[in-house]
Amino acid sequence: MSHARKFASTLGTMFDEFRAARSVAAAMDAGRRPPERALRTLGLDGSIFNGMYR
Repeated sequence: MSHARKFASTLGTMFDEFRAARSVAAAMDAGRRPPERALRTLGLDGSIFNGMYR
């Protein structure tokens, strides 16, 4: 893999994780349970939010 492709791949992953973190933070701030897809992207276990949000 060329350096440019590796850089682009890493940059894309970073933006995906940033979007997921922003989505989780917005949901928590609004008092909602964060989306499963965002939690999976960040490598978090969704069960830690059971009972905290509706």
